[in-house]
Formats: sequence, structure tokens, C-alpha cells
Amino acid sequence: MSTINPGEKPRRLNALDFLLIILILGAVAVAVVTVIRSNPNIISGGDVQIRYVITSENIPEAVSLNIKTGDQIYDDVSNQLLGTVTAVTVTQSSLKGYDENGNLVLTPIEGKTDISITVEASVWADENSYKIDNYRIAVGREISYHSANISLSGKCVSIESIG
Repeated sequence: MSTINPGEKPRRLNALDFLLIILILGAVAVAVVTVIRSNPNIISGGDVQIRYVITSENIPEAVSLNIKTGDQIYDDVSNQLLGTVTAVTVTQSSLKGYDENGNLVLTPIEGKTDISITVEASVWADENSYKIDNYRIAVGREISYHSANISLSGKCVSIESIG
């Protein structure tokens, strides 16, 4: 413990002390931004709003009833929040086949449905691709996803910018 003697001038900050303080504050700021961006349960406010559609095929009907508008959708691997469900379209699954004349015939699959989920998210746009933080989203990409009630996989079939 140091004491200041009477008549002694207090130490002033020099340029090196000032640079050291700036460096420490910069490192803390970088650490805070890194932690915020790495949290998979938030989307860190990208520069573009998009709406994309995930289609899952041949899902049991009971499962399709558990997908609701307003559900939060997460990637199964990274647990990254992928957005909020804004619409759910359920259609009867069918097998494609041909009759004896070569005509296309669709035969319904009992108890199976195809689901299209429309999701909105704030993303980072870069050279015609979109990233939800570190998760790349693209048309044709297979997505394994879950919400509080379901766990499915499907394919991104469309993306559009909405903002």
C-alpha cells in the first residue's frame, strides 16, 4: 500500500497508460459482442428481413397438428434460432405413380401430410446468400429443425426479402 507524502504530486496518466485503458476497453467490447452473437437463442438483428418456406414431406398427421403460428424454430444441430413460424400449410401426401397408359397417378398416403412452414427472420445478407448469425439459409438446403412441440427435417423451398 502506498501513501502520498505531503508535498508530493499525484501521478498523472501518461500516453502509455491511456493506450492501455483503451486497449482493455476494446477487448471487453469485442468479448461482449462475441458472446451476444454466439448465443443461439437470439438472432442478433441482421440487416435484412426475410420470409422463407421449409417443406417437410410424409409427416404423420398428428405431428403436423403440433406446429403453430408463433412457434420459434431452432436448428437441431447448433440450436440456433431460425425465426418465427408465420404460416403453416398442411396437404395430404401422395405417392406418384403411373397407370398402364403412362399417365401420372397420385395415390394419397393414409395418415401422412406434407407441411410448409413460413418463417420470418432478421438475417445478414452477403453476396446473394443469407445468414442467420452463423447459420446459412439457402433454397434447396436441408434443415433439421425443432420447436417446443416438434422435431422435423425438411428443405428450404423459397426465400424472399420482406423489408
